[in-house]
Amino acid sequence: MNAPGRAAALLMLAVWLGLLGWAVPARWGIEDSLRPQLERQAAVLAGSVSRLVGTALGHGLALTELRGVEAHLDDLRQRHPALAYIAVKDRQGVGRYASGVPEAGRGPEVPIPAGPQGDAPAGTVEVHVSAAYVQASLRESALDLLVVLVVVAVLVRELMQYVAQAGPGPVAPAAAGSALPAGARLARLRVPLLLFMLSEELTRALVPGFARELALQGSSAPSVSPDLLAGLPIVVFMAVVALGQPVLAVWSERTGRRRALAWGVALGGAGLVGAATASGLAGFVTWRALAGLGWAMVFVAAQGTVVAHTTPSERTRAFAGFVSAILVAGVCGPPLGGMVADHLGTRWGFVLAGSVAGLALLAVRLLPADPRPLPGGAPGPTAPPPLTHRALPRLLRHRGFVQVTFGAALPAKLLLAGLCFYLVPLVLAAQGAPAAATGRAQMVYALALLAVMPLATRAAESGVSSARLVGG
Repeated sequence: MNAPGRAAALLMLAVWLGLLGWAVPARWGIEDSLRPQLERQAAVLAGSVSRLVGTALGHGLALTELRGVEAHLDDLRQRHPALAYIAVKDRQGVGRYASGVPEAGRGPEVPIPAGPQGDAPAGTVEVHVSAAYVQASLRESALDLLVVLVVVAVLVRELMQYVAQAGPGPVAPAAAGSALPAGARLARLRVPLLLFMLSEELTRALVPGFARELALQGSSAPSVSPDLLAGLPIVVFMAVVALGQPVLAVWSERTGRRRALAWGVALGGAGLVGAATASGLAGFVTWRALAGLGWAMVFVAAQGTVVAHTTPSERTRAFAGFVSAILVAGVCGPPLGGMVADHLGTRWGFVLAGSVAGLALLAVRLLPADPRPLPGGAPGPTAPPPLTHRALPRLLRHRGFVQVTFGAALPAKLLLAGLCFYLVPLVLAAQGAPAAATGRAQMVYALALLAVMPLATRAAESGVSSARLVGG
């Protein structure tokens, strides 16, 4: 291992040791405080039941004459899954009304007031906190901490790659683009690209559930299934991205890729922040369409930059870095967005995503200016001419293009959008899983890609046919 590799390994080890030194005490602190906190919350719920029963007794009813108490207790347990058992007992400690199964030991007890005269309590309300719920919450906390460890390690790796490849010092936006080597330019492009893709990935675990919630709010009895409507924002986003790219590729060539990148990041960020303010499904879909337009602008501008600053022999490796930035965002974004949604709410998840897009816009402003075109208007010696809509019929007659597009790329995209972006969040939400769990499930997809892609690349370079790899 050379000196830079050893330095990178030592830095990664130091980061991991520091994170473990923070995570282990944090895990112990959560374990020590979680059950007492849940018992205090359970005691508050028991107090509300106690006051309700006390009010009824104050009107002259006997404890055994009350109606609907067990239904009310069942409803409380359904709305508060941390409760394993809640019971209303008389003065002798005999349970008169109960819901759930008691846990081992005794839980918090709240006296039931007998009346305004300060008489002895008419009984008690006893609650038990679910041990299974506590263990599940501790597992969730441990997984969240593990996700943070993975995300920080991935981002540190990205930072080290940037420092190694981008060259020293910032480049002023007005600086001549030709003064910067192509490799350093592409490395600097990776920062705004990664931040923007991260902003979109932060919402992956949130979009279907939020759309379903808005669909249910819009009508007491919707004519279309809310689960079906939950896929509408994804369909619109993907349609805008797919249909917009051919036109936007030509536009970005004429406008300038750095400027097109800035416009795309700005529109994408506006779409994310606007989604947080949506009060209905129609507005949410509109904001997602705007985010899709921004995503398409960023994609074609970044892709065009890679093509313009690489030779044909360098292009495969450069595009591997381009795809890697998207996959890194796919690893980091969904679980972080899910954790924010669980703790602060779904709308704050979109606000966070919009804020990260704002950071991406600042990073775009630090990119060097586009190189001046050569005499005669050509953008550069290695850049092919931009495709136009007239090239589409010619592409569709190209057998290799048709096979790759319709035999591999399109099915893969359908599986990604339909399974990972749509079905996974809805299925996990139906099972009662938090948004963070959905994010972790989507994170596994990106981790699998990061692990398999180098193996598939080596297999292809060693002579394994592309058809076998795609089929596999």
